[in-house]
Amino acid sequence: MKNRMISCLIVSLLVISCKTPEKSRNTQSAYLNFEVQFINEESNGVELYKLFVPGNSKNQSVKQAKLELIKTILFKGVSGSPDPRPIITEVNASEKYKGYFNQFLSDDGPFVNFITLHNGDQINQNDILKTGNRKIMGIELLINKMKLRETLESANIIKKQ
Repeated sequence: MKNRMISCLIVSLLVISCKTPEKSRNTQSAYLNFEVQFINEESNGVELYKLFVPGNSKNQSVKQAKLELIKTILFKGVSGSPDPRPIITEVNASEKYKGYFNQFLSDDGPFVNFITLHNGDQINQNDILKTGNRKIMGIELLINKMKLRETLESANIIKKQ
């Protein structure tokens, strides 16, 4: 009888310890990388990137993703890309050329001419996550880094290569 009770106690403890508590269950968003990710190099200086951004609508998410991508490419760089360094390497360039960047990065500013949504106007349905009443969308964007670099060179923001 005593052995039976000990066995039941051990089994109960094993079952309890194996059960995952409700709060610690992993969701899909726990596995997402919210940094800008390099996907592929296309032709003529065009590169494909993916990033996850919050937004209540596709248009809002795409707009935010474009702005985030251009800022990352310009000022931070993306590890894993063919040239992981930022295009602008000058320290405090965003402050030095503040007037230029305020206009360049404004809503529907010239930066949008260098970025397009990959696959036309489609977003992969598997890349749309809902967390409560918030959506997070995975957006794939193409950016023409060669033309972007040429534009910054002609504006004397960066030196010609």
